[in-house]
Amino acid sequence: MISKDQETVFPGMDKWKILKKSRAVVQWISLFLFIFLLAYFPRFELFMRLNPFTGLSASIAGRSALIYFLPALFVLAATFLFGRIWCGWICPLGTVLDSAGFRKKKKPGRSRITWETSTPVKKHDRGLRKIKYLLLVIVLVCALFGNLSLIILDPVTIMTRTFTVSILPAVNHIVTEIERYLYNFDFLHGALDALDSLIRGTILPFNRSYFYQNIVVLLVFLGIILLNLGAHRFWCRYLCPLGGLLAFISRFSLFKRQVVPACTQCASCSHACPMDAIRADKQYKSEQEECTLCLDCFTQCPENSLAFSARREKDPVKGVRLSRKNFLVGIGAAALGTGFLKGDIGGIKPDVVLIRPPGVTDEVNFLSQCIRCGQCMKVCPTSGLQPCLLESGISGFWTPRLTPRAGPCDYTCHLCGQVCPTRAIPELTLSIKQQTRLGKAVVDTKRCLEWAEGADCLICREFCPLPVKAVERRERIEIDEQGKIKIVHGPFVIAERCIGCGICENLCPVEGDAAIRVMRKDI
Repeated sequence: MISKDQETVFPGMDKWKILKKSRAVVQWISLFLFIFLLAYFPRFELFMRLNPFTGLSASIAGRSALIYFLPALFVLAATFLFGRIWCGWICPLGTVLDSAGFRKKKKPGRSRITWETSTPVKKHDRGLRKIKYLLLVIVLVCALFGNLSLIILDPVTIMTRTFTVSILPAVNHIVTEIERYLYNFDFLHGALDALDSLIRGTILPFNRSYFYQNIVVLLVFLGIILLNLGAHRFWCRYLCPLGGLLAFISRFSLFKRQVVPACTQCASCSHACPMDAIRADKQYKSEQEECTLCLDCFTQCPENSLAFSARREKDPVKGVRLSRKNFLVGIGAAALGTGFLKGDIGGIKPDVVLIRPPGVTDEVNFLSQCIRCGQCMKVCPTSGLQPCLLESGISGFWTPRLTPRAGPCDYTCHLCGQVCPTRAIPELTLSIKQQTRLGKAVVDTKRCLEWAEGADCLICREFCPLPVKAVERRERIEIDEQGKIKIVHGPFVIAERCIGCGICENLCPVEGDAAIRVMRKDI
């Protein structure tokens, strides 16, 4: 720690302490802003727009420059100026990892070792740092082949998907249960009603949200946090492809951390660096691409012998480089992997009940544009949009599908197209959306209560939202087992009218699979 005497001798250290505290404030503001915008203004996807990795990948896969990601140029410009300022100051996942703990304090004293330590992770540190570059190459090459399956590794997408599918629905359930309990007390009715009107339809949906893979998504997120047990910000150091892109750009950044001649090589900076970016074997210079501008080294330097300068540094430290062999391996792995995905039978023959969001007409184009962020699922008022598993093959993993049994496509809603960042889901007007065909309903007469049991039901017709109903009651003549002729009746779907919204399937009273189901429109 730095004594008061040292602070008096080196007054310049105060500004670094202020900047370090400012960084913490900016981090928390960014995290809360991310959550606030996601919950309250899902159409204003600021952090997604600022993401150069997603913008580059989606533009390559979609074969067009997406104006939506134009704000990402500001992040690239900031990286060219200051290095990985996004990773250290803005990234919401980075803030979560910084706050997760597990960071062991290093013992003070002069460092006599360079990179090799007794821990397995640190022993292979330099080799592991290549992984983020390798993943970056693989994702971009896959995008070149029109495949965005690995975009699920993007940190902003991870945060958006986790909060959409797991955390916000869980909060909604907890708040709902607490409100239900407190509503037993009469004197709280007014306050609860005011609170509920404030948060429903904004932060929390009116109805409870259900997602089939919420536990899986949450476990992935927790796994990323638990990787910190191996090294602080393990994800950012070794695995993050966005970090790999920004690290590559930061090699050419204008302003860099530099060591001035006054340095006595006390190793305080090396011990303070959470990313182990400072090289003890290189006069305590830092690898620019690994530095996240946390400023810990500046505040711990007792001689104030560090500077953040644009002057040219003599003998700069070269960080981890992806060799030509590694680069070619990444290209080969991406090409081979894409080839396997293209040959996946699930991609050639998707599930018969795979219903995509309104306006999606081409499965191949949709998979090459969808970034699996979950924004459409967040705004879906019925929780009808759910993440795919293998209904469209591995390449369709975690893309949205309409699952009518969980919730139909609301006839008066067209939000999913408005929030889709890459326009994989087209932005349709409400009138056009109401005429857009998602699929077609088919009645299973063996399970239908009217056809099979003679019951008086016809809920599917009653709740069909179309002005001219797509479901009608019809009769037919059958011969029973005794050879007697009887007249039976039941619902019949008029295919030319049906748009496949799924409300009939959702409300069908038959247990298990509904007696009327929405199938793909192309079968």
